[in-house]
Amino acid sequence: MPETGLSTAQAGKLLKEVGENDIPEKKGVSFKKYILPLVSPISLMLLGAAALSYLDHRIFDSYFILALYFVNYFVQKLQEFKADKAIEKIRDKFSFDVLVLRDDSWQSVNAKLLVPGDVIRLGLGSIVPADCAVTSAKNLTVNEAVLTGESMPKDKKEGDKIFSGSFITTGNLEARVEATGKNTSFGKTLFAIDKPSKKSVLEKDILSISRFLTIVSLTAVVVLTAVLLIRNFPLNDL
Repeated sequence: MPETGLSTAQAGKLLKEVGENDIPEKKGVSFKKYILPLVSPISLMLLGAAALSYLDHRIFDSYFILALYFVNYFVQKLQEFKADKAIEKIRDKFSFDVLVLRDDSWQSVNAKLLVPGDVIRLGLGSIVPADCAVTSAKNLTVNEAVLTGESMPKDKKEGDKIFSGSFITTGNLEARVEATGKNTSFGKTLFAIDKPSKKSVLEKDILSISRFLTIVSLTAVVVLTAVLLIRNFPLNDL
């Protein structure tokens, strides 16, 4: 049975409901994004150490620690900047035209305007613009390394799923779009860090070790302070 696509009116209505087939771009500048790193545990520790050094008239030590404080901040901001640039490059890759069955005829439409229900046609070398279900295929293999990390292409046939961000290595296909934009597997993967999630086993272990070391350190501070005060150790050096 031949596939029937959407009408232009249907596609326009769905586009308003689900939004463009694009990776959402964060608007505006978040105040917290720049302030929170300044008051992180490591930052507060460095500020405290700089203040104590200054009060003890160890000016060079104080300035040196402050320099470390700002280096720590700017390195973190640099990593965030690189991550934002990487996402921007990914967004640019999805700005291309694809053959879509609209109003019972094949039309060239920008991939960002695809909506669920659209029927698309892709060939060799094409990037899959959305999560789709294959409706017809000929000698089709797809590279899904961007999602799975597997370098070898996978054979696909009618009824199989193909995912946004993968690309056609051999053959051609027609497929029906099932998810676009942030609702695709690729979009969810990219923005998983923006959503609260359960801590992994590794994160739990790291937090447990951190708590243990904190308790040991604070206990050592109390014990050493008491012992050195009893021995009349100079308060500034303490």
